[in-house]
Order: sequence, then structure tokens, then C-alpha cells
Amino acid sequence: MIAIYYDNPTKPTLAKPQSEAGVPIIGEVKPDNELRARDMPPAEVASTIYEGPPSQYAERVALLLEWIDANGFEPVGPFREIYARDLTELPPGILYVETQVPVRKRRHR
Repeated sequence: MIAIYYDNPTKPTLAKPQSEAGVPIIGEVKPDNELRARDMPPAEVASTIYEGPPSQYAERVALLLEWIDANGFEPVGPFREIYARDLTELPPGILYVETQVPVRKRRHR
């Protein structure tokens, strides 16, 4: 599964969060009122894999954003969370997620 967040998933916002959920598909899909199919655009990303309690996940995302800034990059697209492990494989209370942030080199002002 994949979650796409158009705003930082760890920061509360007064606005309604903007996100989507998806699954990889093989073959053709005929979209309808509830199902849409689209390709994820290729992107250079900064990423981190987190395994631990959900309560500490925001700290990992903050570290990723700090790394992006410290290394001369800037975010240019929605956050992507990829859940590559079946929840039945994980102990209770453990989150396993790869977080990707599309980036580009920061432009000099």
C-alpha cells in the first residue's frame, strides 16, 4: 500500500488534510466513480525507513526534512508513505514504513 500526503503527515493543520491511498496494480483497470488509476510520476526522492512505535514517527520525518534542507535540497511533491510489510508480520504497536519526499536541488536566490 501507499499513502500520498499533500501536506506533512506529522503536522496538525487547521485545514482538512489532503491525502490519497493506493495500491500497485498490474494490467488494465477500468476507472469508475470509486476507483481511479494513474501512474506515479518518477521523482528523485529523499527517503527513510522507520520501524518503531507510531508515537516516534514524527521525529523520523523531522530528521528527514532536516537532512533535505542541510544537503541543499527542497521538497517538490507530496510525501509518499510505502507500507511494504503485512501488518500481521509486525508486533502490536509497531509501524514499518518507508517515507519518501520528492526533492530537487535548492535554487539559489
